[in-house]
Amino acid sequence: MNKIKHYYGFIKTKILTFYDSRIRPMPTWARGILWAIFSIFLFLFLFYFFVRIGVFGHIPSNNELRAINNPLASEVYDEEGKLFGKYYIENRTNASFDDIAPSVIQALISTEDERFYSHNGVDIESWGRVLFKTILSQEKGSGGGSTISQQLAKNLYDRQNYWIFSMPINKMREIVIARKLEDVFSKEEILTLYLNTVSFGGDAYGIRVASRKIFSATPKELTIGESATLIGMLKATTAYNPLKNTQRATERRNIVLKRMLSNGFITDSTYQRTIKEPLLVNHTIDPSSLGIAQYFREHLKTEIDEVLKNVKKSDGSSYNIFTDGLKIYTSIDQKMQLDAEKTVKEHLSYLQTEFDRVWAGKDPWPDENYLMEQMQKTERYQKMKSAGASDEAILQSFNTKSNIKLYDVKKDSIVDVVISPLDSLKHYCKMLRSGLLCVDNKTGLVKAWVGGYDYNSNKFDHVKAVRQVGSTFKPIVFAQAIQLGWTLVNFIPISSKHIQNGIIGNQKM
Repeated sequence: MNKIKHYYGFIKTKILTFYDSRIRPMPTWARGILWAIFSIFLFLFLFYFFVRIGVFGHIPSNNELRAINNPLASEVYDEEGKLFGKYYIENRTNASFDDIAPSVIQALISTEDERFYSHNGVDIESWGRVLFKTILSQEKGSGGGSTISQQLAKNLYDRQNYWIFSMPINKMREIVIARKLEDVFSKEEILTLYLNTVSFGGDAYGIRVASRKIFSATPKELTIGESATLIGMLKATTAYNPLKNTQRATERRNIVLKRMLSNGFITDSTYQRTIKEPLLVNHTIDPSSLGIAQYFREHLKTEIDEVLKNVKKSDGSSYNIFTDGLKIYTSIDQKMQLDAEKTVKEHLSYLQTEFDRVWAGKDPWPDENYLMEQMQKTERYQKMKSAGASDEAILQSFNTKSNIKLYDVKKDSIVDVVISPLDSLKHYCKMLRSGLLCVDNKTGLVKAWVGGYDYNSNKFDHVKAVRQVGSTFKPIVFAQAIQLGWTLVNFIPISSKHIQNGIIGNQKM
């Protein structure tokens, strides 16, 4: 305690001596300016301190930062190892630093943070640019003050709502976290984490997914022009998306190339050549967004969940199919699957046409009670009933016409029509449905699985539906008969007594 008093007295003496010798002799207006500057710095220091200790929300520790794990999409592969589906919260597949073309890194630094390698997470010079150019001079294109590390902090930890103080508090939180990121990770690790975290619009997260989606390439294969295009998108992922607006994306690409030139990453000849190149996209549709084996994937998810119950990570935690980047290999034959889906849709279209022709003007159900029973099963009816609506009000609602989207099995597409919800219900009650399962009879492996006509319109899986076995049981009966020595020419009299006793001729079945 005596030591603390000693140091406190020493510091107090030094401050008072400095004030008496340097501050007190100043003119009043000078002292006022000095105190104003001191107050501002004191306020900023206290603001920074309170944010860092978590007064305005949790600040991740260094250990938490080291444990950062982006949600990774789990991928589903067919029997040949070809991707045909994903499970994800964010459509992301991480890339390492060595997997990324140098031109991507160069474009990112030139565009987002020119002094990335010389600061520790906060760029004071950029703050000056924001103050004097962006705020005072109103130069909109002068750039922002956030470093790549600050942007990474924002990507990793969502901004919170602090009412009218949201912007300053969130900005300070990002500064604090950015400084901690710089302490925990190397510059290369921060760049890699940023490129794996950032959104390129839609459901494309990370440089690997964006490269494949827009240019059908890996991050390593990207050209200088393609790298500039993808990094240029980060300013506005929709406005500068080359799949939607080639002209604006090209202009933005050229701006990025200009900055790469000014930062010495490319030569003038490379710049002149690249800006003249047309922006050629090679769009690859993500298989996870297609209808390939969607019923199968939904069933597969339940089986995987069962398997994962008995499998743990090295730290003892459970796996998550939506976030842990699992690789799932199946026996599905993609060509057979596509053929099966096409066959089901074509045959249903034919049968639906015949059904509508035969039942034209008539309802295929015995009475209106059936339709009322189906109506009472709908979510619309249940919500209105729970809200206390009368039967008359519900019926009136179901008979009121509006714009409704319907799946047309004959056209294999969603159509916009103006009909009542009750007519929509009639439409689906008259729609024929089917399922198809193709299994290798030697191995029992599933090659194709079609649970219905369109997964997005009707998720009920007819492959798993409970039904009478019908004629599918005949091969089992025939096989047993052949094992017992019967041939195709044997005459077998069947009576109720035989059926009851399970007897064919003199043989027990």
